[in-house]
Amino acid sequence: MLSESCRIYFHSLANVIGTSLLISVVFLWSLVVLIPLLITYYYTALYFRVTYRELKRLDSILRSHLYAHFSETLCGLSTIRAYNVQDQFLRNNENFMDQENRAYFLMAATIRWLCVRLGIIASVLIYCASLLSVIQRFEIEPAIIGFVLSHAMSLPDDVIRCVRLFAEVEANMNSVERLVHYSDNLESEAALIIPENQPSLSWPAKGEITIENLTMQYGSENPTVLKDITVHIKASEKVGIVGRTGCGKSTLATSFFRFIEQTSGKVIIDGIDITTIGLKDLRTKITIIPQEPVLFNGTIRSNLDPFNEYDDATLWNALQTCLMADKIDQDYCLEPDEKALLPANLLNNSSNPLQTEINLYSLVKECGINFSHGQKQLIALARALLRKSKLIIMDEATANLDHKTDQLIQNIIREMFGKSTIITIAHRLRTVINYDRILVMCDGRIVEDDSPYVLLQNPKSTFREMCKSSNMI
Repeated sequence: MLSESCRIYFHSLANVIGTSLLISVVFLWSLVVLIPLLITYYYTALYFRVTYRELKRLDSILRSHLYAHFSETLCGLSTIRAYNVQDQFLRNNENFMDQENRAYFLMAATIRWLCVRLGIIASVLIYCASLLSVIQRFEIEPAIIGFVLSHAMSLPDDVIRCVRLFAEVEANMNSVERLVHYSDNLESEAALIIPENQPSLSWPAKGEITIENLTMQYGSENPTVLKDITVHIKASEKVGIVGRTGCGKSTLATSFFRFIEQTSGKVIIDGIDITTIGLKDLRTKITIIPQEPVLFNGTIRSNLDPFNEYDDATLWNALQTCLMADKIDQDYCLEPDEKALLPANLLNNSSNPLQTEINLYSLVKECGINFSHGQKQLIALARALLRKSKLIIMDEATANLDHKTDQLIQNIIREMFGKSTIITIAHRLRTVINYDRILVMCDGRIVEDDSPYVLLQNPKSTFREMCKSSNMI
């Protein structure tokens, strides 16, 4: 809107200047009135601009709240309907609309305020021009007087439009102001690639991890989340991290991806300090299976392999391994009108394509709403299987699965990732009871570090107490 507003503004400004010059040239005595009127214009516009700009900023903020609530409601429609709270969300939406309309109506009122006052001022100028034309009717040709007055009649609209558009351009610049704030004031991540410190293509080859005196906090003013963590994880070791909510388990897991830069200490993977390499080189070499799986609009295939690095057979085998192939084959086959979205090589194939190839192009709706939470988690697990990373982070990856399926998945992980280092954040202690080591965290520190068997034999062990509270022993 800025470019169009600027164009109309300069067009109106040219009309105002041209008309004022025309009146002052023809009727020289009009300068006695014109100069004070222009000064009045200026202060009236200045007074209007300050109010209008702040109202526009308030309108943008309240509009953001309205749009955010509307988007969140769309994403949670199934939950809203399940709990039968549609009326509550309708009332909330109406409340946000009312709040936004308050600022919008005030903006409209200020514009009408401006129009009335500038119209009165412009009318005074027209009156003066008309009066001078009558006084000087014998000195100036009637054609010139008519020419001046016809232009003077358009002056009120041009002045109002000019002042209003100038204020609108200034007010709309608050959007630019917010973009500048995001681009200049928010701290950016580190470089994606550091050419002089790029690791080899085979890194990490073993998956050995050394954490030395790691300390992390979310912002300089917030309390420390991880406090002087020191631990060594051997290659191909399976490590479970357990602890109460808020003890720092997930923060320790995300430290490997540098979503938040460490305050002090080091994380060394296969002999390389991860702070010395680019984020792309780091994050493409580590696989994470998050607690909240993410699916994008598209197809099963585009969600499993967004960069087209694997063939259909490999993708289908990954789905079969994660127990999702049969589910997709039964429930998510393409409808007739959706088959038009298939790639040309399948549509133009003279022989019938395999049904598995077609099923890979089954649609995934927005946020994966046509899948249950557990099914989305299994698809995320299949995505991890394809990458075959040497270091895998699992953050409550099986929290939304039943115990039987959880056990099957753990067997799959042990079989498929036998030579990979696995770090699992778990609330279900059964998930990690067969791991090589257990790290028990409390208040940002590792309070216990040993094999599950040794920890269970210790009557004073925190891990043993957690197992007792979970009715495991």
